[in-house]
Amino acid sequence: MTTFAPVNYKELRQFSRWNGALKLEEALLTEGVAMMCFARFAKVVLIAGMLYILGNSVAAKANSAPKNLLPNASFELTLGQAKHDWVKNNPGYGSATNWTDMVNPLTIKLAATDQLPENMPVIEPVDDAVNGSRAVAIPFSADQPGHLTSPVVSLKPGQAYTLSVYARSDIPSAKLRLAVWNRVMDWREKPDAEGEPIPLSDDWQRYEITFNVASYFDRGAVDLLVEGEMEGKVWVDAVQLEAGPHATPFQTRYPVEVAVTADKPFSGMLHLMGEPLELNLASHTWDELPDSDNLTLRVETFAGKLVYTKEIPCPQTSGSNKEKLSLDFPLVGNFRARVYSAAGDEIGVSSYGYMFTVHPVMNDGFGETQSGAEKDDFQGILYSRDGVVHTLPAERIRLPIFAGEGGWNFTITADNKIYLMGRNTTNESVGAAMRSGDGGRTWDTVKTARRVDTVLRDGSFLSAEYENEHLMLYRSQDEGRTWQRLSSDPVGPFSQWPQSGPITQLSDGTFVWPIGFKKPGLNHVTYAYRSTDAGRTWSEGYPICPTGEPSIIELASGSLLAVVRNNLMPPFGTWRAYLDDKHEDHWRLWMLQYGMAYRSKARFGDILSSVQKNVLLVDSDDGGVTWTNVRAGSRCLGEMHGSAVELPDGRIVLMHVHRVPWLNGGERARVSRDGGNTWDKETYYLSTVLTYPEYSTNCVLPPELADGKPGMILSVLGDRPGSVGVDRDGLMQAVRWRPLP
Repeated sequence: MTTFAPVNYKELRQFSRWNGALKLEEALLTEGVAMMCFARFAKVVLIAGMLYILGNSVAAKANSAPKNLLPNASFELTLGQAKHDWVKNNPGYGSATNWTDMVNPLTIKLAATDQLPENMPVIEPVDDAVNGSRAVAIPFSADQPGHLTSPVVSLKPGQAYTLSVYARSDIPSAKLRLAVWNRVMDWREKPDAEGEPIPLSDDWQRYEITFNVASYFDRGAVDLLVEGEMEGKVWVDAVQLEAGPHATPFQTRYPVEVAVTADKPFSGMLHLMGEPLELNLASHTWDELPDSDNLTLRVETFAGKLVYTKEIPCPQTSGSNKEKLSLDFPLVGNFRARVYSAAGDEIGVSSYGYMFTVHPVMNDGFGETQSGAEKDDFQGILYSRDGVVHTLPAERIRLPIFAGEGGWNFTITADNKIYLMGRNTTNESVGAAMRSGDGGRTWDTVKTARRVDTVLRDGSFLSAEYENEHLMLYRSQDEGRTWQRLSSDPVGPFSQWPQSGPITQLSDGTFVWPIGFKKPGLNHVTYAYRSTDAGRTWSEGYPICPTGEPSIIELASGSLLAVVRNNLMPPFGTWRAYLDDKHEDHWRLWMLQYGMAYRSKARFGDILSSVQKNVLLVDSDDGGVTWTNVRAGSRCLGEMHGSAVELPDGRIVLMHVHRVPWLNGGERARVSRDGGNTWDKETYYLSTVLTYPEYSTNCVLPPELADGKPGMILSVLGDRPGSVGVDRDGLMQAVRWRPLP
């Protein structure tokens, strides 16, 4: 029996290749047979009882076609965040977050073992694209094959799948190989499924491979390899990975897919408090949808707490659409935005959602090319609870000279003096120390013949010098004018320059000196050296934890608390540590903001360097011999160089720098009521700077140096403009402040 059916159509693409330009009026469909009518960019096919109309609208069919598992499979949306050259020293290189993402769970080993291609694939406008108006160009040369890798998708163990792709090249020798990896990629090995090399022509052709997943794998990623005898490109489009034994007509993963990006610093990741949350929402619609099908933007914390939702009208026409969003988002912190369809499917093409940071801002004098006027310095600090920002009163005083990285903790001498060594922007001594006798309200300077590293309670200065692979101590009892070598028993030897913190003088007079260095064959670790004779002789070093920049305080209980910068980089080729649930999000945020993963042929140190760059806390109950309970004091990669103080009520306050990213970063603090094991909800913001945040030096002021009441903290902090290419002197401030009760 013969039947006739009228067919509605739009401008369509042919199923396998471009084939002329006839007007499609009607398709004659015979039961069990497909009669094909070629239209302008169109083809209608009857396959196994299902009618497919192929091209820019979704296939009209009597039954659902197999679902394409791959996001952004027609490449109408971006590969990730574009590059922004917004500052000369730290440009945002952009970051791939779907295809070409070289640090997803199945591609990360390539980055860790220096296997990235010289030139990465890019999306280009193509007049004759199979679907839409864009395709991916994969570059290759005679000695460097090209690869296009997909995001990781979930697969069913044992299931048969078919991978199909349209490809063409104007290089006669160009060949394409279709592959799928279920294990972590290593291009020195064979994929888990791989087809034979396919010679390409300059016409679009569709190629496919069918494979079964091993029963012990449940995920996979596509790897399209191209090669040839000369330099050239292969264009690919309409990639589909579907369950089943053969390729069916192409469709996108969802009727609508979106990509969220932003035209902001640090690869689009940094937003500022008080400004609208400005996002770019690019979408590609495969079919027309009714007005009721709104999309939903959801913003969550990294802990998964939903903090914001916004309904967005769904595009009502097929093709690509762009929309600028300006949202009233009142929170600070680190967040992830995702977009969902009315059916509840996450339709963003990024594997990680849109990750972003909102930094607080205060007018505290730390400008960019020049500091603000001192009279305008904000006399307060900020704090946030659950992302909502509040203010607290504080005193902010500018210091007469720069102090560089500071000295972790102040010692208040017996006559209530506080000293801080002056340093230049490369952290070298400037031959003078600052001195305050009123708790940091006013400062003068005293000349010193050596760098002051430690101040003792009796007002003596100690200076450590690296001599003949040892650390030698010198002492001054006249505010640095003259110095005497303390002993002939130096600490060492050290095979490389050690990272020594200040010496802590315990209540019984014992000196504890934390020094970080790398022993041959071992990790870089901080060790505690003890002296019971005022620094003349020293014990062996007792291991505390990785890595360096350490400080130690003695608590009222007699226990010691060490605060150590943790930046132990994994060995070359290591990649599993980066995917650990405890810090993967923070590592990705740091990496995405700096755009490390988008650099082609990136060396190991560029992409997979730091997996953590935070602060560790460690306890000792025996004067620094045994150290236990190593735990994180900060979580973000870029929150490090910390110091702690103990308030009169026993609370611990931890200060650390925040450089993730550095723009509008600064010094931050948190409060613990159980010795640094858990933390109050509040985060305190002592500074926000427009250049590179400097470290801080801290102490708790006695009532007579505060306002007559106990519990005031003195924090001296600053910025380091030269580190980001700004030619001006750094600014130092003393901040007298109190946390909430």
